[in-house]
Amino acid sequence: MSTPALSSTDALGERPVLGVLRAVAAALASATQGPDGGGRLWALSEDELGECLALAAQVVSAAQAVTAAVVIEADERGTGVQSALSRTDWVLGAAGSMEAAEAARLARLARACREPALAGLRDAVTSGAVGVVKGALIGDFAQEARPLADAGALDETVATLVRSAPALTVPQLRTAVRYALNHLRPAADLEREADVQRASRAFHRTGVAGTGMCEYRLVLDPEAAAIVDAAVAGLSRPQPDPVTGARDPRPAATRRADALVELVQRALSGPPTRPGMAQTQLVVTMGFDALAGAVRGAGLTPAGAVVTTETVRRLACDAEIIPAVLGSSRQVVDLGRSRRLVSRGQRIKLWLRDGHCTYPGCTIPAAWTQAHHNRHWSDGGPTDEGNLALLCARHHTVVHRRGLTASITPGAPPGAAVTWQLSVAGPT
Repeated sequence: MSTPALSSTDALGERPVLGVLRAVAAALASATQGPDGGGRLWALSEDELGECLALAAQVVSAAQAVTAAVVIEADERGTGVQSALSRTDWVLGAAGSMEAAEAARLARLARACREPALAGLRDAVTSGAVGVVKGALIGDFAQEARPLADAGALDETVATLVRSAPALTVPQLRTAVRYALNHLRPAADLEREADVQRASRAFHRTGVAGTGMCEYRLVLDPEAAAIVDAAVAGLSRPQPDPVTGARDPRPAATRRADALVELVQRALSGPPTRPGMAQTQLVVTMGFDALAGAVRGAGLTPAGAVVTTETVRRLACDAEIIPAVLGSSRQVVDLGRSRRLVSRGQRIKLWLRDGHCTYPGCTIPAAWTQAHHNRHWSDGGPTDEGNLALLCARHHTVVHRRGLTASITPGAPPGAAVTWQLSVAGPT
């Protein structure tokens, strides 16, 4: 709910904002004080309680707008500079009950709003149309993207985010900001960042003293997190009792833990060669032109993780990924099928033909490889043995990153059917 900006003049005198705030603060204090400490809320009907909550939310929204306006005004004046105070310290000193994180957010927002190009963001925040948290997200985005993007493209993107922010939740806006940043940043920077994130994966195991239990901490990049989320989601849904129909008593965290254990048990109990099994199943939404490589873009997983176009194209080779391809007006123009996946019989033949990862010098066993489409599936490449080669996960990334192609010779001796044309010597 937007709140009208306070008028510059009214019956309260020359300093209307200060007078209004004093009156509101006094009224709220008197309403919440007294012997019962709750403003006699117990005497309200349910409808009145709902109205009370709606009015309180409106007051909070208005207070946030005024707070942001005050900090922006102070920042423009340089208030506190003579005392060598940072903007955050000045805010904390003036509003002693405010958390440090909130003060820092307001300071960043005020700094961003000083840019003439962000006048629309300033107006939206000070009018209450966009809250402080959302406003800071957009301001931080503008500050980060400014050195990377064309000024016109950035200003248009910021204006779009400001217009969209009132209808979005904070997590949705955060996803939109990440998505926009992916469009504006150079592709090489995105891929380097993806490499760093991939190299930062971590899996920690610690014991819980005196309980016999173990605690695990898993740190994953967006690509790996999307795979794990998709794999666990399918097995962690509530399962009613098959006999009584009673609801599943397990909390969500327990169901996810049980699902992860079941996934590992399935992997360990299955035969050593299980061709035809997709590594996971997930939905990634992206534009067709981006998938085809005609324009810059990024993919979105159901959890809101942003993954690079190169990652989507690589996953499409061997994961049971369902690409929801969107047209220019955001309508779904194609829902991919799993038919592009290598069949059980095809994978057996590939394993017998290639024996291991086909990248020059790599001996990773076939059981640990993925089936790569030499001509990408997203480019219309067929799923047949003449277009397929086994690659380990590392070299699968190298091949996609460098755009390498192979010569595949039908009927060649085992291990000699695939020859890679390396544009750069050796893997990265």
